[in-house]
Amino acid sequence: MHRCRWLAFRLPNVIPDLCVELFDLIDKKKDLVAAKKLWDERMVHIAYYFMYVRRANDDPHWLPMIKNAMRMQGVDVGLPRKPCVDLTNEDKQILYRYMQMTYDDVKFC
Repeated sequence: MHRCRWLAFRLPNVIPDLCVELFDLIDKKKDLVAAKKLWDERMVHIAYYFMYVRRANDDPHWLPMIKNAMRMQGVDVGLPRKPCVDLTNEDKQILYRYMQMTYDDVKFC
């Protein structure tokens, strides 16, 4: 349940258009085959990053991960407030690679 809540409440900040498309395919069109295809081809990479590419001490924190993902899409929501810190350059590069698997037009920043 924990992972499901995470996806439901945080992932739409990172990939809102794909979350809406997934919801429409499942709820409105009842097309589970197309929904699974969307998930497998475009969404699973970034979901994997946010759920599993974290170290044992829960670092990086989810908030700077989301803020950086949004910034890479052209939405600058500022830096995280303390006690959170921004991602390291190495973590930004990892996030950027996963974002590129989801979107073609992301920018490293």
